[in-house]
Amino acid sequence: MLHELLLALSGHYGEVFALHPPPPQQSETFKIPVNFPIYLHISEREALEELAHLGFLYLQISNFVKEKLEYTDKYNINAIPKLEDELHSFSSLGNLTSQLEENNNSNNNNNTNNNEKTVKYSLEDFQNGYYIRALCSGINQILDKYLDRITMAERKILDNLDPETIGPSTPISFLKYYFSEYKVILPYLYQLTINIKDSPHKYHGTQLLSKLYSCANNGIPEIKKTFLFLFKVCNFVFCKQLISWVIYGKLEDRYKEFFIKLNENKKRNIGKNIYLKKNSFSLFSEYELVDDYIPTYIKKDIAKTILFIGKSVAAIYDPRNQKKRLSNFSLQSQLNELSKLSQYNNFNNYKFETVIRNIKHIVSKALWQVVVIDENLVLYLEVFRNYFLLVKGDYFVKFIEECESLKARANIRSALITEQDLNNLWNRVSINTTAENDETLENFNFKVYHNASEFEEYVYRSPYDDYLFGFPMRLEYFIKWPLDIIFTQSDFDKYNTLFSFLMVLKRVQMRLQHLLTRTYTNKYTRHQKFEHQSHIWSIRQMMLFFINCLWSYIQMDVLWINYEELVQSINKEKYKVKPDNSSNNMDITSENEKENEENDNDHQNLEDIQIYHKKYLNNLMKGCFLEHGIFNAIGKCIKTVIQLCDQFCFVVEKNLGVKKNISEDTWNTCRELGLKFQENTFFLFRTFSGVKTASVSSWQNQYLSQLLLRMDFNRWFSINGLNQNGASTWLTPTHDDLFVDNNNMDEEN
Repeated sequence: MLHELLLALSGHYGEVFALHPPPPQQSETFKIPVNFPIYLHISEREALEELAHLGFLYLQISNFVKEKLEYTDKYNINAIPKLEDELHSFSSLGNLTSQLEENNNSNNNNNTNNNEKTVKYSLEDFQNGYYIRALCSGINQILDKYLDRITMAERKILDNLDPETIGPSTPISFLKYYFSEYKVILPYLYQLTINIKDSPHKYHGTQLLSKLYSCANNGIPEIKKTFLFLFKVCNFVFCKQLISWVIYGKLEDRYKEFFIKLNENKKRNIGKNIYLKKNSFSLFSEYELVDDYIPTYIKKDIAKTILFIGKSVAAIYDPRNQKKRLSNFSLQSQLNELSKLSQYNNFNNYKFETVIRNIKHIVSKALWQVVVIDENLVLYLEVFRNYFLLVKGDYFVKFIEECESLKARANIRSALITEQDLNNLWNRVSINTTAENDETLENFNFKVYHNASEFEEYVYRSPYDDYLFGFPMRLEYFIKWPLDIIFTQSDFDKYNTLFSFLMVLKRVQMRLQHLLTRTYTNKYTRHQKFEHQSHIWSIRQMMLFFINCLWSYIQMDVLWINYEELVQSINKEKYKVKPDNSSNNMDITSENEKENEENDNDHQNLEDIQIYHKKYLNNLMKGCFLEHGIFNAIGKCIKTVIQLCDQFCFVVEKNLGVKKNISEDTWNTCRELGLKFQENTFFLFRTFSGVKTASVSSWQNQYLSQLLLRMDFNRWFSINGLNQNGASTWLTPTHDDLFVDNNNMDEEN
């Protein structure tokens, strides 16, 4: 009976200990059959079945491990450390990768010799990943010790002189005591395997580390020790990936298990960069964090720092790097420090953060001089401001006028506007403008998307992308190394979103300004008044007033102020000097803490420049009402107002261009457009006023107060805009006293 029990403990069932319930039902344990011929007391039966249940758990766990490790030889996961092993340092993760490739080649050769087909990995294979198989290797070690315990128990049972077992007369109580440790461990491991089977996506990659770390925080010593060991085994894989990313700037993540990934939607060329066209985009600048995969014991700020370090190191090792000051850059001194992290049985958060901060300090110091000083970062910011944000006013007035002519010619010929047309126009109109001698114009390049499906890859698609020409277009800029560390493709997406919005707004402003001029230069209408003249010009005056307020607010209160803040922040970092630390009066617990504090606060930090620039762009998006949430609340209404102004200009220009007077139908159309315009502008005013009176301590109060001041400088909106019932009286023919005199309107033109 004892031998059958030992077999059951080893996962082998039979007539004495059978599966219960029997197949084809889902078995839950091993039990002695009810019709078992030997009489057993109820307590004996329960004790034996309780021990046999450990064998069932072992069988289930073992099957799970075999399933996950089925392709171990194919993937060559043979570098998992044992608990008693010491971690050997290595010079590069590439060594491990090359070793794995050699093993793969040898396996392929063996398969060829055996006339076997080449292995094709299915999607299920890739879902396993290195972490889950590292976990299975760790579980295997625990199960091996469990089998060793069974072997020792058998020896004791067979030894008649053993004082604990007394040979064949070994009591069940001894076996219960002997396997008491695994009575606690195996149920937890079994439950872990069940969770992984049920929700594999929650236990994939570094998510598994978080689960193991959480399970290790347990008050039961056996459970704590077991899960700390499993955590150490999986943490070995994490340290390998971390070293590859932080030290060499390479992401070894075949199964997408790390908390950093490459945004696949951003693999595209930029501008005229020949290197990028041949070797695709500088992908290191488009890596991003995956929040769900960040281990719970690693702070979000540290994860961002790790992301920054890897991107920066990849930039330093970029083939385009010709800087002599970076030719001897190396992080080998920090390699052993990172390698030691996987030797600890528990995760040492303080030492981990210390090593990461030290590496960040080395990388920032190496790149700061190159990016900010040598390449003159502020100059690039000024260029982007001049052209993406339309600060070169005279240039863009001429450019928009020529775009209208280009569009008219294309409509006559029924031809498409090409990238070459726009690029030639971009350079040609600079003559006799402030941009005439600007060499940076050559670095800009238009990209046209006549096929909408080509445009889906962009993250930020502006609602104004296709407003100007009827098809989406992008203004791209050739950015050279190493500035692509600061200016990522996501940043250029936002710059283009702002560019398309400002181009549309400026175009509408110009159409409203030229509407009166074109009317008085028309041979039919320049010497005579026409019916509804005062009403038409009143509508036009109100539209132009709102557009002018919006344009001034954006250029002066949003773009200029945020740009000045960005430059000041960069200059503050630029001239940052470490304080004198010669005084010993500071109460610091250790030298390491002192060093970390200096590294974080005193040295010139390139990561902060990235943060400042992203904050700058986010503020511009919010200030222009283009940020997703704000656009749904306010931006759509502003877009409607711009469309109404554009339609009004089209109707008036079309009718006055061919007729001496405006028909009643045309006036009704203009009046309807004016009423809709008034309704939307009053809605905006009430919305802005509501935000301001709500005392919101955020960007809304900061920006909207300035816009409200421009719109309501004479309190006309306060009187009329808040009175919803009387909002439309200014367009009725019986209220001529509300209209502005034509002579006063002409003064602004």
